[in-house]
Amino acid sequence: VNFIIHTHQSMASAVSVLEIKSIPSPGFSELGENVPIADYGLPGSGKLRENVGKAIERCGGHAVIMAHHGALCFGECYEEAFRAARQLEEACSAFMRGRYLEISGAQSFNEKEFYGFYASKALGEGTLGKNPGLSGNSRRIKRGFIMESENNKEYGFDDGVFSENALLHGAIYLKRKDVNFIEQATDGGLFEASYTGRPVLPMLDDFAQIIGDKAECAKSAKPEHVVMALKNRAAVLIPGSGAVCCTAEKDDLNAVRFIMGKNMLAQICGEFFGSGRKLSLLDCAVMRFIYTKSYSKKAKNNYK
Repeated sequence: VNFIIHTHQSMASAVSVLEIKSIPSPGFSELGENVPIADYGLPGSGKLRENVGKAIERCGGHAVIMAHHGALCFGECYEEAFRAARQLEEACSAFMRGRYLEISGAQSFNEKEFYGFYASKALGEGTLGKNPGLSGNSRRIKRGFIMESENNKEYGFDDGVFSENALLHGAIYLKRKDVNFIEQATDGGLFEASYTGRPVLPMLDDFAQIIGDKAECAKSAKPEHVVMALKNRAAVLIPGSGAVCCTAEKDDLNAVRFIMGKNMLAQICGEFFGSGRKLSLLDCAVMRFIYTKSYSKKAKNNYK
C-alpha cells in the first residue's frame, strides 16, 4: 500500500448504517468477495482507528466501509485506490438496488420510482404530489434580500410587500442572523421525503456535524411553521417542496444539499434492509459542538 484515500461517497455511506459485518462484492477486481464494515467510532477517536484496523485485517481487497461515515480505499498506486473507490460505489449500488427490487417487486431500477416507493411506504394511504411547490433561492443584502428565483427581485425588510415565496425567506432571515443564503433542494429523494411528514434522521457523521441532530419536516409551508421547525439547523423539509438549505457562506450550500440527499439515501437504505441505526443524540451533540467551535473554522484560518 502506497496510496490511501478516504471518501464520503454516497452509496458506500448509505450502506454504512446497516448493522451487518460486510457487503458482498463478487466480480470486482479490487474488492475481493466482500467489503468489511468497520464498527462505529467517533471521528478522530482511538476507537475508530482500532475498529478500522480490525476491518482491514479481515479485508480481502482494497476497501473497507466505516460505519456511519464513509469508506477507506487503498492500493499500490493512486490508480488502484481510485479504481477501488469506483468499484465500491458500484458494489454498494448493486446491493441497494437488489434489495429495492426484492421488496418492491419492480422489474428494473428507476431512481424516481425508487424514492417514490419509499415515500408511498411512509405515507400509507397518503398521496404523493406530482410537482414540487416552490420556495426558491435567495441571498441576504444589507436592507433585505434578493430572490434569485424571481429574476433577482429585491425585497426590503421594512417594505411590507412580499411574494408568497419571499415571505418565507424574509421570516428565516429575520429569525436567523447567521443565515445569508437560502436554497431549495428537491433532488436526491428530498422532494419525496417532504411528503412523508418524517424528519431526516442523523444517520451519518457529516450530517450530525453540519446539519444537526435531525432535519425536521415542518407542519406546513407557512413561514412560522418552517422557522419553528428549522430552529438553529442548516436545513428543514417543507411539505411538498423538498428541503430548504440555509448557510452563512454560499460555498456551503452545495455541501448542505449533498449531505441532506446522501443522509436521506442512508435513511432509506436502513428502512429497506430493516437494520439501519441512527446516531445517538450524545454523539450528535459532541460532533456538532466540535464542528461548529473548531473544525469548521480551519478552512477560514487556512485562507488568511
